[in-house]
Amino acid sequence: MKMRKRNLLVMSVGFLSILTMSLSSCGNNSSPESSVVDFGSVTIQDIELGFGKSSLITPEFSKPEMRENLTYSFDGDSISITKSGRDYIVKGLVEGTQTTVKAVSEHFSTSFKVTVSIDYGTVTIPDIEVDHKGTATIEPTFSKPSLAEPLSYTFTGQNISIENGIVTGLVGDSITVVSAQSAHFNTSFEVKVGHADATFSVDDTSLFEGYFLYVEPKTNDDPSLITYSSSSSLIRIDGHKITGITKGIATVTATKGDEKINFKVTVKGHNEGADSSGKPRSLDTDKERLEAVKNGLSSFDYDEGELVLFAGDSFMDERWFLVDFYTTRFVNKNAYTVGISSSRASQWIYFLQNFIAYQPKAIVLHVGTNDYFDGSLSVDTVAESLKTIYEMAHKEMPNTTIYWWTIEQRIGLSYANPNIKAINNKIYQYAEDKTWLKVIDTYHGLCNEKEEPIPELYGMGGQAGNNAIHPSCPWGYDVLLNLTYEAGLVITDKKVK
Repeated sequence: MKMRKRNLLVMSVGFLSILTMSLSSCGNNSSPESSVVDFGSVTIQDIELGFGKSSLITPEFSKPEMRENLTYSFDGDSISITKSGRDYIVKGLVEGTQTTVKAVSEHFSTSFKVTVSIDYGTVTIPDIEVDHKGTATIEPTFSKPSLAEPLSYTFTGQNISIENGIVTGLVGDSITVVSAQSAHFNTSFEVKVGHADATFSVDDTSLFEGYFLYVEPKTNDDPSLITYSSSSSLIRIDGHKITGITKGIATVTATKGDEKINFKVTVKGHNEGADSSGKPRSLDTDKERLEAVKNGLSSFDYDEGELVLFAGDSFMDERWFLVDFYTTRFVNKNAYTVGISSSRASQWIYFLQNFIAYQPKAIVLHVGTNDYFDGSLSVDTVAESLKTIYEMAHKEMPNTTIYWWTIEQRIGLSYANPNIKAINNKIYQYAEDKTWLKVIDTYHGLCNEKEEPIPELYGMGGQAGNNAIHPSCPWGYDVLLNLTYEAGLVITDKKVK
């Protein structure tokens, strides 16, 4: 028995010796640096929340694989932090406070701030209706009156003014959106100004990109007393002239003394109809022909101050109707035609602007028939389009005499004659006091004494009796041009060859 205990002890000692040697060997092969572990860092963003509101605490570990559970501590009772599953939630308990929170674990330590903002509540302002030139008080309502703040007001345009919380209506029939702000509040409301009892008015209107129109106010006073302004980049205003820049709807303010009214200007694309009613026809419909006559005229030699321009619809189109224009009738003459078949007066309000730079001595114009027959436009609408052409042309070309050929009958469409005469009569009356506008009675020029169309004076392609709309060439055109010469038109021979 004694011999067995001694062995066991020896064996035990021997085992311990071997283990000691093994551990010593391991210790000798290790370096001090290999025992240092880089756990990285942790950051937590500051948190701002409202009273009674909660937010998730989101620590960011630079080495996510070293992530450890953090514990949070802070002083006071302005906030609370509770655990929800693996996350921690902070809640704001006292308004207007800031608490520093420490976050620690075995290997990490950081801090962040929790700000509990003040709940200022809300502010509301009801929409306001005010009379033109009248006033109204702005009445904000704060949900927490003890935290009310002075508000500042901003708006665009000149329809209203606001001073010391009082709004004044300056432009009748207008609506303005007003923004109200302070350090902790933001809201908006509308101010609607009632109808203005102004001594003038301006209708909403439209025009095309790249073209202009003249504003025609309705007033018993001198129209030049009215000025126009707009903050819109869609249009350009030069006095009473408005030019379309980009498609859209612009608001224009017309001012006369202390009277202000607004009207709308719609800028249209060339692919849109020139007519606001009936069967519209776009500018682009005749784009190819317009470019052709523009290019042709740009290379046409004429004597300065002697150019006579024939313009308008197919009556002036040398391709099919006025076919002898360049071949025999006006050879080496200071005359050029820019006629566009099927075109209308509503288009020539704009087409004619392409030729203003030439400042012709005279313009022989035939338009209006297609507006009525093809566009199904009313007598008044056609007459107004014609007047717009004349007014624009005279403003831009004050030394140019305009010879307008009246609208003629169309064979077989006698039912339309009363309306045709009505249009013609409106222009006769309009032209009575205008020495620069000559109305040529081509309606009766193509009729007999019974006011019946003479078939031989109608035709196309140099023939007679084969058309119910256009003058025959040369016979019908001889009649119409002789009437124009009798009214004073002189076309001179070109000195420039």
